[in-house]
Amino acid sequence: MADIKIRLFITRHGITLENKLHILQGQIDTELDEEGVSQSKHLGIRFTDHKFDFIYCSPLLRTLHTIKLALENMKYKTEPILDDRLKERGFGSWEGKKKEERVGPRPSDEESIESVEKRVSSFFHDLGSSLIGQIPLKLDESQKHIPNILLVSHGATISCMERLLASLGAITMHEDRPLYNTCVSEYEILLDKKGVMKGAKCYVSRDVSHLGGFVLKWHK
Repeated sequence: MADIKIRLFITRHGITLENKLHILQGQIDTELDEEGVSQSKHLGIRFTDHKFDFIYCSPLLRTLHTIKLALENMKYKTEPILDDRLKERGFGSWEGKKKEERVGPRPSDEESIESVEKRVSSFFHDLGSSLIGQIPLKLDESQKHIPNILLVSHGATISCMERLLASLGAITMHEDRPLYNTCVSEYEILLDKKGVMKGAKCYVSRDVSHLGGFVLKWHK
């Protein structure tokens, strides 16, 4: 069997009041604010005619609200699959605190970057292996359909995804562009016959063209 291609889209949740107040959210649940609701609806307009074979989403409220609002403007209503591995990095006792309140050494109960990278890697491994056997082939074993997959996640977790995909060859053009809320990145991934990711190309990086009428501000 030849290498299998998949098309992967990654987006961050819509903005929250906590983002604007520089309150570290981590894995606590927060709501989208009015701007975040509008961003999420515009994300759906961007994908109006796009048919996703699978949508995977962090189970945190702000990501769930984002994809729910986006789907309202999408023709094809793919049911999101929730996966804990797409959650934001856990920041321990710093969660819920403003920037000026986060003083001193980082909390001992904070999730390590290595832990986030490990669960992201685990997710991609399982994604690849689950797709093998589901992708229809022509008689010559070439690919008939390139699966389109959307991931809805969080800033720190997406950064880990980007590093993993970069290690597979995905060169991005906008590494210095902030991870704006609802920004979209698009990749082509190559899987071997066992579903292991062996290569990646980046076609769109942290794009916010669907928010063209908005004044963008960077809120971590």
